[in-house]
Amino acid sequence: MGSRGWNVSLQLDKLWLQEHLAANGVTVDVGVVHFIPLIKPKIQLPFKIVEKVVKNVFQFRRKHCYRGLEMLFPEQQRKEMTAELLRVAGVNSQKRPFELCMADFRALAIAYNKFCIENPALYQYDFREDLSLKNYNRKQGIDLSSLKTNLKAGDGSAESQTFHK
Repeated sequence: MGSRGWNVSLQLDKLWLQEHLAANGVTVDVGVVHFIPLIKPKIQLPFKIVEKVVKNVFQFRRKHCYRGLEMLFPEQQRKEMTAELLRVAGVNSQKRPFELCMADFRALAIAYNKFCIENPALYQYDFREDLSLKNYNRKQGIDLSSLKTNLKAGDGSAESQTFHK
């Protein structure tokens, strides 16, 4: 499936198996999903960017969407960069992930991609690595303040890549 994995439309075929299931005393509504690749993707960006945005939005699926989007950015800049991302994308921060439409995801992915172009270190940033490093440092007694990353510079130097692979 490769990079086309996300760019599919869903076609839901309902199957009513009442006769078979009723014989067993079970009443269930069954559906079959067919994935049909689109010729032209709905979001024309690299799959990794779209996947990262969507995964982070749904990280906290019952919270407001800004909570998951915060995880796209390092802790030091989360609040202001998330607010800016939502402003640029024109998405209401009070929506819950399941309330977002394809146009919202497209706008968020495009805005995040622009942020990544301005700050290439964001491409590699993963909040899970930050958490792992914090837990490791806490166990080892290492002062994390000496390991701060400088994403604002975005120069790709070793200093700005402290938390990245």
